[in-house]
Amino acid sequence: MAVWTAFVALLTVAIRLLLDKGTHIPNKAILAASFGVGCCAALGASVHSFITFVLSKRFRHLLEATSFSALGGGMVLQAIADFPSASPVIYEWILTAAWLVSATVFAGAAYSTTRWQTNSRLGEIVQVAVGGLLVLAFPLSALPHAISPDYLSMLHFSDVGVHISYLVENGANFLALLLLMVALMGYYRHRSAARRPLSLYSLFCAPCALGLIAHIASESRFDEWWATSQIMMSGAWLVLIGTFAVENARVHKEVVDRIDELETLHQISWSLVGVGSLRELLDMFASTLHEKLQAKVAVVFLGDESGHKLEVVGICGETETNCKLGDEFHLFAASRFPGFHSGHTARAYLTGEALVAKDVFVDVELIPWRTIAVENGCAISLPLIDRGKPIGVVDLYFSDCSQLTRQKIKLLTTIVAAATPAIEHAIAREVEAVSDDIDEHRLSEAA
Repeated sequence: MAVWTAFVALLTVAIRLLLDKGTHIPNKAILAASFGVGCCAALGASVHSFITFVLSKRFRHLLEATSFSALGGGMVLQAIADFPSASPVIYEWILTAAWLVSATVFAGAAYSTTRWQTNSRLGEIVQVAVGGLLVLAFPLSALPHAISPDYLSMLHFSDVGVHISYLVENGANFLALLLLMVALMGYYRHRSAARRPLSLYSLFCAPCALGLIAHIASESRFDEWWATSQIMMSGAWLVLIGTFAVENARVHKEVVDRIDELETLHQISWSLVGVGSLRELLDMFASTLHEKLQAKVAVVFLGDESGHKLEVVGICGETETNCKLGDEFHLFAASRFPGFHSGHTARAYLTGEALVAKDVFVDVELIPWRTIAVENGCAISLPLIDRGKPIGVVDLYFSDCSQLTRQKIKLLTTIVAAATPAIEHAIAREVEAVSDDIDEHRLSEAA
């Protein structure tokens, strides 16, 4: 955030230096375009926040909708006051009031944690009605002053009045600046990944604050500092539009990914239903992981009764591995040289924790050196834990580290945890079947 603020400050200074000192009265088309960008962005943000409030019942979103509505309404009403005459009016009382109201409400929204809960249909209707009135409060109250602005300009009829109006307007802008800084700090504290949408408002508040500083430095409307403030405010609205677009795209991708993950979990669960023998179950499990999760290699290890060896009991992607079905690896070795016993697969089994290894740290017993050398791959070892005891390990190798995201690790952990009871049950059934065969063989011999 410090880097972004510094960049915006440098941009403000650069814009000011590029503008000649003096009056910069824009034509009505440019002024209308400036108001139009801000008004459309504010209207969209207000509607978005209000709908979010209706769905989530969080009072913060209602305050944000009110704040954006005040800014959007202020720009529309300022335009109404500016355009009827041949040249724009020399005061910005309506827009100044809009910024003061908006900054005040923003400061409250940044720290609000209240939910407006209702338990009835009537309560929901009242909630929407009251919320709508609050959102429209400033535009409706300021509308008469935009339609009949004569008495707003009365202070400009004398030198003393002009001085008083300058002090009052700058005082209001300074107070709005302080409140906007409070809002910026309040939003920035939500910078964690879980509350990232809130922290994005701080990116909007920073150029707005610099715009208000430039406005305070302005001695009269349409001078070089006023022009700088308008450019910064227009930039702030473009930043808001951009951050909303990026965040909506990110959220959409996350929703699609979560749906895909749930579908993958569903398919893997059903693939294990009705499988006959333990061998079929483990082969199906490895094959499904390889196919559904786009893993280049999937290997399933099971520990022996002594807990000193792991055996490869399921594998998919064999052409890329250094192990094959039936291979056994020792978990402990007297040798001081590295080997399977010192790799991530053995550590995952012995510690009961999922381990991720990247590049050269991937077990060469699992993936050949030639494969590791040409790829930016990574592997994850997920222990199969049954009632607190490790019974095996699932190894997955991805050819690109970017495939193994934090969310995918959570999904893999869930899949392995869900599959472990089925694997343990299949092992128990096989042991029981072997025991029954031995008993029958003994009985037949005795007979």
